[in-house]
Amino acid sequence: MDFQKNLSEADPEISQAIENELERQRDGLEMIPSENYVSRAVLDALGSILTNKYSEGYPGKRYYGGNEFIDVVENLARERAKKLFGVTHANVQPYSGSPANQAVCFALLEPGEKLMGMHLLYGGHLTHGWSVNFSGKYYTPVSYKTKEDGWLDYDAIAELADKEKPKLIFCGATAYAREFDFQKFRKIADSVGAYLVADTSHITGLIIAGVHQSPFGVADVVMTTTHKTLRGPRGALIACNGEPSEPLKAPPEKSKKYLPTMIDRAVFPGLQGGPHNHQTAARGSAQAGLQGIRNANQEKLLYACEMPDGLRVYACDGGHGQPSRAYRHDEQGHCGKAGGRLAARGGNNVQQERDSFRHAQALRPERHSHGHARSYEPRDERAGNGVGCAVHTKDCRREKRRGGNKESQTRDSRALQQIPDILNCWKKNQG
Repeated sequence: MDFQKNLSEADPEISQAIENELERQRDGLEMIPSENYVSRAVLDALGSILTNKYSEGYPGKRYYGGNEFIDVVENLARERAKKLFGVTHANVQPYSGSPANQAVCFALLEPGEKLMGMHLLYGGHLTHGWSVNFSGKYYTPVSYKTKEDGWLDYDAIAELADKEKPKLIFCGATAYAREFDFQKFRKIADSVGAYLVADTSHITGLIIAGVHQSPFGVADVVMTTTHKTLRGPRGALIACNGEPSEPLKAPPEKSKKYLPTMIDRAVFPGLQGGPHNHQTAARGSAQAGLQGIRNANQEKLLYACEMPDGLRVYACDGGHGQPSRAYRHDEQGHCGKAGGRLAARGGNNVQQERDSFRHAQALRPERHSHGHARSYEPRDERAGNGVGCAVHTKDCRREKRRGGNKESQTRDSRALQQIPDILNCWKKNQG
């Protein structure tokens, strides 16, 4: 293998697949809540030589030599996370959200002990106690549900907790369209002596922006992925407070005082091997750009406007001059479809929904294989210039689309037509 060849030269097939995926992302309107668009800096870090290094352990406590610069990277990521969330400890090594939740359970529970979380079919996550998942197999799961109107019934949750006496309570979800009352969950957990773990993966950006109440300082442990509203690479982090971590030795007891050590030892050596250093660097880079959102004018972060088709759009400023989340639903809370599935249970006063509009903003000029510049800049496809190629019409892009799926193309075309209206609405609110 020639190590000096770029991907298109070394592996044209993989390179072409990536090129096709790039076109798909530019031409489509992504509304999957677990996805977002990362910055060029994040992509640079992910493609860096940090992937070459093995770094089992933690900064200053590695099992391999030659990690002095890796320690710098991980310490930067940890300190930025601690500052961003206002905690004393952050573990930035989890490979993703599910392994992070597994580490939390491994740290706080013994096999067979009870954990309580939202029922999967009512918006919960697999790792919160679903039967086919590790959380439902190695622990005893107890599930709470929403009411018929979609709201959590905190009195019913308190009664269930009092009856079952779980050791750990998860608050958080993957599909809940309301705001979580972390203080009520705190009261419930305290009433039965349970750990409270907040999984904020889908709403962490809203928390940082100040438009959703924060679990930091309320929950014992907070887990969040970094690739959703934080706009970082795929991965996760675990935040908590307590005595400084001593990951090389077991704590004298399992208690909240020693949560940092318990969490660190659960991640490594409990579950994972060496961290993915290129991911750690990318997370740190993404976190560096989030402090501005935290300090921004909160009144401008969340807004609502009417669309020409009678639907409302709720959006949150992504901090880069474009909306990072927008939600569409009618007065009855029913959502339409535009390039992706909208599964909202909103109502008029909703502050966040499950599915989000992602606008692919301009990172840098690129080139089509035929030489023309392409751009992420939004253009009205009705005028013949859609998102993607700055020179050619939509026929240029259709050549590489999904095998000529006319229904999909028509649906995405309608979605693209709404981008200028959404952006104009956003700009008006910024004025």
